[in-house]
Amino acid sequence: LLATSTIPCVTPAAQCSDILYSGTVWGYAASGVALGAYTNNELQFIGCIGCSNCHYLDCDPSTFSCTDTGTGITFGSSSSDDSSNTMRSCHGVSSINQCYYDGSCCSQGGGMCNAPDKQIDAT
Repeated sequence: LLATSTIPCVTPAAQCSDILYSGTVWGYAASGVALGAYTNNELQFIGCIGCSNCHYLDCDPSTFSCTDTGTGITFGSSSSDDSSNTMRSCHGVSSINQCYYDGSCCSQGGGMCNAPDKQIDAT
């Protein structure tokens, strides 16, 4: 008797160690998560950039954290200062290296956008 199984192939859930990113985005030091491999290269980066002389309200890269949980991951900024806690995202390009800031917010693929911040944004 020969028995076969048709268990579907399931991609394991990402862990923080799989997606943590520390490098440069838009020409600034950055810490966040690199999500291209998990989003069909649609969403490349969510995180904090170090731009102390910028006029926008970015979180500092040192405040970014990612935590593995029993059901997935959580990530974000630990900044409690409402004037500097905005995470940024890059999408519409095929790699983080193609993220480009032209002085406008989210004006083109690879532009600097505010990160999604509601559960509905993740679906």
